[in-house]
Amino acid sequence: MNTHPFFSDHPQGESSGADIQAGLNRPDPTPEDQELQRRLLLNAVGHLQAERFSEAFAVCDSLARLDPENRQLYLLRATLLSRLHRFKEAIANLDEALAIHPDYGIACLLRAYCHQANGDAVAADRDLQRALKLTEASMQVFCDDMGMTRTQFDAAQGLIEGERDYPRLFLSPEELAKLQLIVH
Repeated sequence: MNTHPFFSDHPQGESSGADIQAGLNRPDPTPEDQELQRRLLLNAVGHLQAERFSEAFAVCDSLARLDPENRQLYLLRATLLSRLHRFKEAIANLDEALAIHPDYGIACLLRAYCHQANGDAVAADRDLQRALKLTEASMQVFCDDMGMTRTQFDAAQGLIEGERDYPRLFLSPEELAKLQLIVH
């Protein structure tokens, strides 16, 4: 048995055929089906990281039978295909992922890479611009959810990356008075 976290408890990192068949017989995914799908994705990622591409494709095929609307499946297939320099096929899979979830920023970014590698700089630039817009929008949603401003987010990110000191964003009345004297 392989105990690596990317692999299932089944030999050779595969989920059993009975598990997959059971998932196919249900119209709405149960928590068990969702767990199986999660494990299959992690299983395929493990095969990808180990450069066992044919095994990763086989796991993707199992996942496609369980959930053909899984955007991560198409992203994973596209990643595999791009690693094999099969960029047209990768782009087709990314098109599928984006048809399922139009705001899937990482799929736009990988598609930009594939277009560039395939020699289509115009399409690459279009997808890169779209990915940047999606990333900007998702960062703003994150800030809104966390109750912080983009300035606070950017300052914290700068501190984490070691680029700059964290600015004093919350000033006491005394500090504010000093700042006003300096500015005016």
